[in-house]
Amino acid sequence: VYYDGEYHLFYQHNPYGWSWANMSGGHAVSTDMLHWEELGDAIHPDELGYIFSGGAVVDHKNSSGLQTGDEAPIMCFYTAVGPESPWSAGEPVTQCLAYSNDRGRTFTKYDGNPIIGEIRGESRDPKVIWHEPTQKWVLMLYVEQDEMDLFTSDNLTDWTHSSRLEGFHECPELFELAIDGDENNMKWVTYGATADYAVGSFDGQTFTPEGEIRTFNYGNAFYASQTFSDIPEEDGRKIMMGWGQVPMPNMPFNQMITFPVNLTLRTTDEGIRMFGEPVDEIEGLHRRRHSMTGETIGGTNVLPGVEGELFHITAEFQIGKAELFGLTVREFDIKYNVATRQLICDGPDNDIGPGSFSEPIAVPLFPADGVVKVEIIVDRTFVEVFADKGRYYLPMGTY
Repeated sequence: VYYDGEYHLFYQHNPYGWSWANMSGGHAVSTDMLHWEELGDAIHPDELGYIFSGGAVVDHKNSSGLQTGDEAPIMCFYTAVGPESPWSAGEPVTQCLAYSNDRGRTFTKYDGNPIIGEIRGESRDPKVIWHEPTQKWVLMLYVEQDEMDLFTSDNLTDWTHSSRLEGFHECPELFELAIDGDENNMKWVTYGATADYAVGSFDGQTFTPEGEIRTFNYGNAFYASQTFSDIPEEDGRKIMMGWGQVPMPNMPFNQMITFPVNLTLRTTDEGIRMFGEPVDEIEGLHRRRHSMTGETIGGTNVLPGVEGELFHITAEFQIGKAELFGLTVREFDIKYNVATRQLICDGPDNDIGPGSFSEPIAVPLFPADGVVKVEIIVDRTFVEVFADKGRYYLPMGTY
């Protein structure tokens, strides 16, 4: 969630060890989404259970009545998982609220928790938005069996069930995007943890999909992303960050958050599709520039003088007479097969879980005027590939 110059990122983690246990709500803040300060855990387990994922909004109009000072409350919605913790043994899985009146530096759990009681055994991941046409808050919740429930509220604490949606698994999202940047042509998007999405309409109670469920994530180490709530209207972006599933044994940390990506809807030859590209703020990380144009690649070329750990690569290849070409980045081969018209990413078949490659990842890519374009972010434990201006997103874990 964004509030008054700061991006707040909450993450589910174990504060006492490397492996999964003691799930709590970690918290970090940033002014640019590049440099983050950890503030310590915002939400701790209690007699209702461990703290699982959710979403946050700013209650600018104090519809909850929980504001006590000059700052608007930051409202964090989360899942309390009773059966997982010895402290809460016998308690069900419920949805709860914690709020902050000091810009997110401390959080108070709502006295009336849980705000939504047990629905099914593993219902989780509440995501809240404001729906301007109906002047209502809307909460979307995963309720098992690849179904989502929608609720509405006037005050963020009392919720009424409105509808159920099928076809999505965990960490729901519901947001509106302009098609091709035209704010007079808006569509709603609902979105699940694997970056599967549907475009459609939403009347404040029911989402109606138009067409099939699709994805724009083709990587093998990405899950459970969330978009920032309350990005200022003059900014207007829908910015997403995900869970990079890269276990890191023998390190004091475990796994990571992916680079912030701006989501858009664009018209393609196959219909409306969601695209994702790195946020412009990435320029704030640029230090040294390597550039070359008009180079003819024959055989295998090693880029002279280009060494390091962290890169932001943008490349355009004119196919010419090539059959296969691309880049080797760390242990990844990122290549284009001209005959099959596929961008192919291949890496090591290792034992790091979702980050391993049992077979190459391939996505269709049809060059415009014989030119293949790719953008790549190279981090220490992650490589993120954006093809065709973000139509295909391939986040890949690495050692």
